[in-house]
Amino acid sequence: MNRLYIADLDDTLLSGGILPPGALVHLRQVIDSGAHFTVATSRGVRAAVTPLADAYPKLPIIALGGAVVAYADGSRSLIERIDPQVIAPIASLADKSSVAYCLLATDGRDEIVFAPAHGDEFTDWSIEKADYFKAREVTRGSMPPDADRGGVFRMTICGTAPLTAMLEREIAASYRTVTAMNVPSRDMPGFAWLEIGAPTATKEHGVRYVASLLGYDMKDVVYYGDAANDLDVMQCVGEAVAVANAEVKVRDAARIVIGEASTGAVARDLLRRLGLKPAPQQSTPLSRQAALE
Repeated sequence: MNRLYIADLDDTLLSGGILPPGALVHLRQVIDSGAHFTVATSRGVRAAVTPLADAYPKLPIIALGGAVVAYADGSRSLIERIDPQVIAPIASLADKSSVAYCLLATDGRDEIVFAPAHGDEFTDWSIEKADYFKAREVTRGSMPPDADRGGVFRMTICGTAPLTAMLEREIAASYRTVTAMNVPSRDMPGFAWLEIGAPTATKEHGVRYVASLLGYDMKDVVYYGDAANDLDVMQCVGEAVAVANAEVKVRDAARIVIGEASTGAVARDLLRRLGLKPAPQQSTPLSRQAALE
């Protein structure tokens, strides 16, 4: 049966931000076989392509948590932007609550974060150490004027978990043109990011868009995931696959569980499904980062 294969990147296809040993060769085989394969990630397009080296998908990439669907060079982009009318009132709400907010903008290929000139400890950590936004450029200072807000696809409020939860409820009740999702920090207990975006800026929407673009029914999609933001997709595809290191609720939602991301389990499973014999290991080519500069 003809299938569309889609894999989450971090902690699913990648481990520690890189392809595990041997996975690059196997993934290259998958791409070269002509199989319909792509990735769905919270990274931007450039950040998604870089660790895949020359095994990058020929199909559109679902990036920025579903806010963008684009080819590796950023062409033919679908960008689900936030309603610009809500940016100022939500920013005012954040200011009154004494929490920092950031604006994320994209042209489909590169991302810019507009951040406060003097952020709090959690915001600064998110940008400088955790690389939470995974952006190519961070601009600190005044926020862009209204005329420049058309490219904004997300607002993120950084704060304590109780405060972001309170703001999530208030935004949900007051602003119907956006959705807000509270994302707890695993490394900074007690803190969270409140991600505010278009209702269609989701992985599920991105997967449905790509499937429709290529003429697939959702029952013909095989999806590999590991985290909570993969659950919506996994519940609507024909076959949901979890890696062994996935969160418990993701493993429970999957039809099958394969090996851990660190073992290159996704690439091996793709070879098995396609009936391809693993090729002998060879030297790893240089990253495509230089080509994208």
